[in-house]
Amino acid sequence: MGMLIRLFVAGMVAACFQLPVMAAQLVFEEDGLVLGLDQNAPLGRIADIALDSKGRIYVLDAGFTTVRRYLADGTHDTDLGREGEAPGEFYSPRAIAVSPDDRLFVAGGSGVITVINPDGTPGESIQNPVSGGVRSMIFAPDGTLFVVAADVYRKEVIHAFSPPSLEYDRSFCDLRGTRTDAVAMASAAAYGGGFIDTDGDFLYFVRQTPQEILVFTFAGELVSQFATRYTRSPPKPEASGGVITLRMPEMTTFAVSLGQGRILTALFTPSEKEGESGSSVVDLIDAKKERIIASREDGAGAFKVVDSEGRVYGVSTREDAEGETVPVVVRARVAVN
Repeated sequence: MGMLIRLFVAGMVAACFQLPVMAAQLVFEEDGLVLGLDQNAPLGRIADIALDSKGRIYVLDAGFTTVRRYLADGTHDTDLGREGEAPGEFYSPRAIAVSPDDRLFVAGGSGVITVINPDGTPGESIQNPVSGGVRSMIFAPDGTLFVVAADVYRKEVIHAFSPPSLEYDRSFCDLRGTRTDAVAMASAAAYGGGFIDTDGDFLYFVRQTPQEILVFTFAGELVSQFATRYTRSPPKPEASGGVITLRMPEMTTFAVSLGQGRILTALFTPSEKEGESGSSVVDLIDAKKERIIASREDGAGAFKVVDSEGRVYGVSTREDAEGETVPVVVRARVAVN
């Protein structure tokens, strides 16, 4: 039997909520799949997770600057890419996506989207004209690549690269806080992005801060927009001696579409106490915009992707053979009790 992790409904601060609240429990039942305990292929800092058409699992490790690929049963298959600027290489990686033909795309702080073929050979990299680091990527069923990056010059967040060449095509979704002064632009670039996913019919974008959900057609037309919960405004950046200091705000840490209009997302609140990271609240939003509220958990929530059977893949920790606590990827089913 899998381990049950019960996140109980929190009924406090209800007056601040901007969506109806359902009295229920959000349950994540792990099925035993754990990636990262292989001492020959440990995980360092897990930045993103993706799946391909064969059920293989791709884990972007920003610590070791590589992508570890696993077979559907959890067996480590191979590593793809490494740090560098040559074809098939990348640096400061933050997001991955797998195309319908199973090519791997890696992006982050550079101006290039790295492409790696299914056999591990380098593909032709994509020059990314969008300013700002890439935070999230997803492919539409027709092969269009949607990239999330806070572009303070275009003043938009979602950028489409159209098949078959995947050249830059268009941008949409307004970027907030794009005044022309350097301090405001730095804040918008750092926190103006978010996370994107699709159920095959629509795009679901959740702003990093303030947290809100926007639903788009693949053409970029806004279908609906609504706040998920009350979010405090980001702390005002400080500028001194030519250095801009940004304080971490409350922010979205992931957004996963579970299909049928349902979105799983989390809001992370950093701790004001030195040495403590903070806590997260996991929300499940259904097609009626009703929310199931999970209790606060230590750290940042980190579910990344869902498979065809409705199982979610997320980041957790386990003890390895030597008793050290290490980061791992786990798989679980989501249920509401």
